[in-house]
Amino acid sequence: MLHEFCSIPGVVEDVTDIVLNLKKLVVSLEQDEPLTVRLEVKGPCQVTAADIAENANLTIIDKGAHIAHVTGNITFGMDITFKRGRGYQLADQHKESSQQIGLILVDSQYSPVTKVMYNVEDARVGQDINFDKLILQVWTNGSMDPTECIELAAKFLKAHIDLFTDIELEEEIEEEEGDEDEKPVKKEDLVMVSSQKKETPQKGHHDILIKDLEFSVRSRNCLKKAGINTLGDLVMKKTTELLEIKNFGKKSLKEVREKLAQFNLQLPGDENGGGTDE
Repeated sequence: MLHEFCSIPGVVEDVTDIVLNLKKLVVSLEQDEPLTVRLEVKGPCQVTAADIAENANLTIIDKGAHIAHVTGNITFGMDITFKRGRGYQLADQHKESSQQIGLILVDSQYSPVTKVMYNVEDARVGQDINFDKLILQVWTNGSMDPTECIELAAKFLKAHIDLFTDIELEEEIEEEEGDEDEKPVKKEDLVMVSSQKKETPQKGHHDILIKDLEFSVRSRNCLKKAGINTLGDLVMKKTTELLEIKNFGKKSLKEVREKLAQFNLQLPGDENGGGTDE
């Protein structure tokens, strides 16, 4: 088929309906790069998300999701490309300079959160009643745990607020002598400089959680599945042990070494010249 405004012989739905069904699919992609998988069935049959070819980096949340109804004795197939993103993206935002014929772009909803409710109530701690209690209710589409969503949102918020934790004034504004009236401070008179603090080794850095560091999705998931949750756990592993972890390759190993170097840490053996990625 060349475009979405056509029909397929032997299939109940037209291409537009099939595209709408594909937009409803909920998946979890465990890699940063786009992933293309194949769906191919022999009719007559009901085509569902379970018919999509399995891949170690792709988890289909609802395998019973309906895609199409094939009534004819035909082979029904397509290639589907999944990629990671944030928020909501229109189909036009996926366009590339060289787009192949027959490729249909669809709108993408990347947010796992479907609904949020909150309530603030009075709280008491001991004899002190001047506290508030925040109650959050979070619903997701199943691709992400609600607790993980809150943690990630808090991390994004903290990263933005941290910009204001180290503000310096490049110029001081002094009152002019003999002027009894206060003059308003003009915006252009103030220059705020926000400087990022360098990560330096601190006491207790072995307790830093892997999930709090900006590892790629692949590296973070590999370490998590191997039971490596802190920097202390990580520096106890030899290079050979890390490379034995499923889907953990040389690219992930290089990323681990770079991250450890920010805390003046190394993997066992790297201090003796064993730190090459070749």
